[in-house]
Amino acid sequence: MSSDLGYRKEATTIRIGILGAGAIVKTLLEGWQRFGWPGEVMVTNRSNAARLEALAASFGVVTTRDHAALLQDAEMVLLAVRPGQVVETLQQDGPSLHAGHLLISLAAAPDCETIAALLPKEVTVVRAMPNLAAAVGHSVTGLYSQQGMIGVVQSLFEPLGTTVWLDDEAALTPFTALFGSGPGYLYHFVDLLEEGGVALGLDRDQVARFVAEMAFGALTYLKESGATPAELRDEVATPGGVTAAGIAALDAADLRASLLTCLRAAVARAEQTQAHARADLFASFAHQSLDNAGQLP
Repeated sequence: MSSDLGYRKEATTIRIGILGAGAIVKTLLEGWQRFGWPGEVMVTNRSNAARLEALAASFGVVTTRDHAALLQDAEMVLLAVRPGQVVETLQQDGPSLHAGHLLISLAAAPDCETIAALLPKEVTVVRAMPNLAAAVGHSVTGLYSQQGMIGVVQSLFEPLGTTVWLDDEAALTPFTALFGSGPGYLYHFVDLLEEGGVALGLDRDQVARFVAEMAFGALTYLKESGATPAELRDEVATPGGVTAAGIAALDAADLRASLLTCLRAAVARAEQTQAHARADLFASFAHQSLDNAGQLP
């Protein structure tokens, strides 16, 4: 393997190539910078050179536009593109992978079978779903591989929070809808609380600072107290009190049903993306078959 790609050198020797430079890659790099680099990291993407320059400046990782060189030199490849781009990306870059490679897809879809169909044989496929809290060491990362838990993958995500190896790949879809997307729901709720505070006449700057602190304190206490969310809710919401009145209004608006609808919508989108990826894969195979037939004597 080549040694002239200029990887960031760290204590461990595994070489990690990342295809993609979006938000989740930035999150992982933030976490590794804070809690320890898992290996020698190099990043590439499709076309956004400014994004690569920003990652290099912020984290000291080496970036390249040479996908083939990155893939040939890396031992572990993180596929960090949007679900709808997975098939196209692997059609272009998959042939550069080889037996012994470990490919970790961070996309909500497609599944391992679809991904493996686009790769050379004996490339090990893993799916991983970290979340934004990886940057501060509090991600809940769901993992799946047909081979079961893989130690080197565990060591990649373990410093970034809690890791959960799932026995059934199908469980990764609802896991993603709750734990992968969950921070987005929480941020949305916090944003709505901020808007509500301003609507009540509170200072916008104070609300922005204090709502985040309130949420952090409440969730920290939930984690450390050992009590359930319902128990702590009931401690705050004394009968006939101010909090009880607010919760009653939320119940009247059927917040429970809205949250379930939210999760089901996320699951449905993941399943839809999986179906599209399979359709793209079959279309690709059909096109190849026609091309090959046209070459017959």
